[in-house]
Amino acid sequence: MREVLPSDRFDQTEFSNEVTNGTALSLNTIWHCPNCGEGVSFSKHHFEERAKLDFTNLPSVIAHEFDQWAENTTLSKLAYYDFSSLRNGAARNYEKQRTENKTVSTLEFLDWQCPNCQLSARAYVDKWAGGRHGDGGVNIVTLIEKSDKQ
Repeated sequence: MREVLPSDRFDQTEFSNEVTNGTALSLNTIWHCPNCGEGVSFSKHHFEERAKLDFTNLPSVIAHEFDQWAENTTLSKLAYYDFSSLRNGAARNYEKQRTENKTVSTLEFLDWQCPNCQLSARAYVDKWAGGRHGDGGVNIVTLIEKSDKQ
C-alpha cells in the first residue's frame, strides 16, 4: 500500500462552485492509473455526494487495510495539512490544533479499482464552506493505492 499526493494522479484536486473574475474551476477530473495508464473520470458530485455514503467498492481485504491505515494516520501527517507556509502564527496554530488529533478516518472517501489492471485506490476528501452564501467545495487531500500483487 502506498500514499500518493493526489496531484500525482488527478489532473484536478480542488472543486468549487465559486466564480472568480468570471472563471470557475472545472467540475470534472481524471485519475490516471500509475500501472497501466488507464483513465477514470470523476465529477465534483462524486466527491461531494457519493463520498459521504461511506460505501466501499473494493475487495473486503483491501478495504479493511485502507480502513486500518486511515484509523492510524493523523491528518497532521498528510502533506495537504502542512500549515508551515501560513504567515499568521495564530492561524497556523489554529489549523494545527484543528487537525492534530483527528485521523484520516474522520474524512469521507471514494474508492474504486482500475478497470484495466484492478489497482485499488481510495481518495479521502475534505469539504469546505465559504464566507458567502452558496460558496463551497471539496478538496482531495490524500490518495492511497494498493495492488493485489503488493
